[in-house]
Amino acid sequence: MIAGISHATEAMRRFVTKVQPGKPILIGGEPGVGKYHLARKIVNTYYKNDGIRSRYARIVKAEFGLPDPLTDEVVLVEDVAQFEELSARIPQALWIPPLRERLEDIPPLLECFVTRSDDYDFWCLPENLAHLLAYWWPYNVAELRRVVTTKEGRENLPHARTREILSHLPANQLISMKMESFWENIGKNARPGKFFQLFLDSVEREFIKTALSRCEWSVGETARLLDMHRNTLNQKMRKFRIVKKK
Repeated sequence: MIAGISHATEAMRRFVTKVQPGKPILIGGEPGVGKYHLARKIVNTYYKNDGIRSRYARIVKAEFGLPDPLTDEVVLVEDVAQFEELSARIPQALWIPPLRERLEDIPPLLECFVTRSDDYDFWCLPENLAHLLAYWWPYNVAELRRVVTTKEGRENLPHARTREILSHLPANQLISMKMESFWENIGKNARPGKFFQLFLDSVEREFIKTALSRCEWSVGETARLLDMHRNTLNQKMRKFRIVKKK
């Protein structure tokens, strides 16, 4: 089962139906986004109890090196640049966007996870579910599952005001805030390193988007405006999944 209603989730379902068994498959995405789950779905669909193709398709992580030749392999990769490089060798490729870019998948994922949770009654309470749904989710499916299905995850649920803090405070005010009060606002259990990187990425992403809009989505003009090489801008657009809305 691949739970979700987003275009990204539908693309995952279509990807499974179009797989050509016997040829390598590449699946990319951030840690915890669901790469291994999708790989297992493919393996179980095309190789389990298959009298014609009795060989087992191995699931390997690209960071550990790739076998040569590539046959009957499902390769998992987390780095965007590495994914793009490997996709030249592995045409059957899919990049899974993070959960924060497909928030509409959270309710169906919650329904799936809550039914397996020992805290089913807790999550059925409207105030608890509303708290979870109101949170700007910067992490991925694995973290959502951990929050819903484990006591430790539930206790470490990040504060729901994170999105509000990032959205409404001017940048200079946010930067000048005392760190002690800042951490009090977002919660004691926030992971500083992860949050800091997400903050930097969100600022860069929005800056590039507004620059592209100002230049009517001309990559060349935007690169000149930002004093950036065109290839660098293209890489950042791919990294942040920036596309012009139709």
